[in-house]
Amino acid sequence: PLGEFPLPDPPSSRLINEGYKTLREIGALDRHKKMTDVGRSLARLPLDPRLGRMLLEAEHEHCLPELLVIVAGLSIMDPRERPADYATQADQAHAQWKHEDSDFLSMLTLWRATLEFKERNTLRRNQLRKWCSKNYINFLRMVEWHNLVQDLGAALQETMRWRIPA
Repeated sequence: PLGEFPLPDPPSSRLINEGYKTLREIGALDRHKKMTDVGRSLARLPLDPRLGRMLLEAEHEHCLPELLVIVAGLSIMDPRERPADYATQADQAHAQWKHEDSDFLSMLTLWRATLEFKERNTLRRNQLRKWCSKNYINFLRMVEWHNLVQDLGAALQETMRWRIPA
């Protein structure tokens, strides 16, 4: 148990109990605090367990590619920038990706726009950097987002082969 592990600044028992409660709610632990098959799958993903659980469920809902992009986007700092001196211009630039129904779908729209731009401008990283700047997007965060999608996709491929469906 976590309480027996010597930490320099151990968390309070309340926080530990909240952690156990969350892990139980997402199916990672059973009522005896033993790890389940879902828990073993989540342990293989380099993510907050709640986000990982979303990905495992997305497989059953047939929306894994879309949710993979959204979860990766939630795991990094928002790539959209809104400098105080250019807030209006940034809002106008970002409006092209705004989805009326959902901020998550707005993220997916931005992702798809980036992929389309990259496909039209193959092997021209500098053009993507300029496009990001023009649209008030942080280029390095976009690169981080793309890398994380690839890394999580690879981790999921291994996890899905190993995992017993819940």
